[in-house]
Amino acid sequence: MEANSHITYSGAARRSELISQTPIVYTLRLSLEETSFSGSVLIAFDLKTPSSELWVDYSGSSISHLNVNGKDQLVTRHQSKLMLPKLPQGKVELRASFSSLYSTNGTGLHKFVDPCDNCVYIYSYMCPFYANKVFPCFDQPDLKGTFKISVEAPSHFAVISNEFLESKENLPNYSVHHFKLTKPISTYILGIVCGDFVGQVNSEKQIGVFCRKSLSRYLQYKDIVDWVEMGKEFFKNYFGVELAFSKHDQVFCPEFNMGAMENAGCVTVNDSSIWKEEPVKSEKLWLCNTTLHELCHMWFGNLVTMKWWDDLWLNESFATYFSYAAMNEEDSWITFLWYKCRGYSVDRLSSTHPVHVEVPDTQLAMSNLDAITYSKGSALLKQLVFSVGDSCFSSGMKEYFSKFAWKNVTMHDFVSVVQKNTQVELEDWISSWVESEGLNSIIIV
Repeated sequence: MEANSHITYSGAARRSELISQTPIVYTLRLSLEETSFSGSVLIAFDLKTPSSELWVDYSGSSISHLNVNGKDQLVTRHQSKLMLPKLPQGKVELRASFSSLYSTNGTGLHKFVDPCDNCVYIYSYMCPFYANKVFPCFDQPDLKGTFKISVEAPSHFAVISNEFLESKENLPNYSVHHFKLTKPISTYILGIVCGDFVGQVNSEKQIGVFCRKSLSRYLQYKDIVDWVEMGKEFFKNYFGVELAFSKHDQVFCPEFNMGAMENAGCVTVNDSSIWKEEPVKSEKLWLCNTTLHELCHMWFGNLVTMKWWDDLWLNESFATYFSYAAMNEEDSWITFLWYKCRGYSVDRLSSTHPVHVEVPDTQLAMSNLDAITYSKGSALLKQLVFSVGDSCFSSGMKEYFSKFAWKNVTMHDFVSVVQKNTQVELEDWISSWVESEGLNSIIIV
């Protein structure tokens, strides 16, 4: 993450106090060119009180025009903050025009040219604080918004986003793709994919699988569709809520920084997991688990979202545990045991941390994407489910998603609903396990 490109917990909390928690409304248009991209954004929101301290996050190259409530403004930027003038209480409309270079480090909008055939691939990676590298926004998880996205790109490019395509304008040499309005989502799960991607779409099941041309003959299309269908059924029954998004695309991307990213309706996956020969069982189990993990995030993270990055475990620990629970493979829990051992090895180090840990700013949010949050956190959940009983835990999850759908939560919101369905004292469990670091010790006297 670039120096000075971050937001603090205290700053995010103060901004949340100023903005009404109705969905912010974004209208975003991007124009993708050869070496750079440009665009415009309209942000409509309500202020609870007059303010002279509000800002939007932006760390792209330049802002050419800024207008607030119909008045042009001087562009004032402090590091990644685009400062706004004194604003009145009530409705605010902010318009900005911007331009930037593509990323070369996998964040924001990343561009890759395939050396095999010179085909071009552009994709986004917004988590945890990279949406602002693409366009001006309120880049924190508890300020959700609806997004009306349009993308102008060369005519032969495929363009994929969080929602279905609503309409397409075909113009000389390029096309403008207009996507349907999203549900209220956080900026970090926005997905924009564009380029020479090819794939297949199961229109009946609303599942698409895509990759670059040079790897398309190796793509495990049928397996992925089957795994997604299996996961959708399992999660619907266990959580009491069907998949909340209109489609589920899985796009394999070159030079991807992570294993995968759970963009709502537009999951991106590292294409190193497309094998050019028959995979061994462990490789296939890994891709199955990754597919289910990202699908589970459509509930844990996308439908119900952590308020701040200290509760990242409400995303990752849960998606990890339930991806193994949904696998329906005889070796899935054996694989989980091996995975859990990664947590043991890290938890014995002096550098370990609790599963739930304070995160003062977004620069430290990425440091918690580790074996403690994933491996140890999921092991603790397996322990909890065993302690309270699978049916009781499922009842708690059903209430959790019913009560907090499209909202932001903290750890104590999770505890409050699950506690009703069990005799286990969850506050004690949280204190002893989730908020405590290190391995258990047995003292013999």
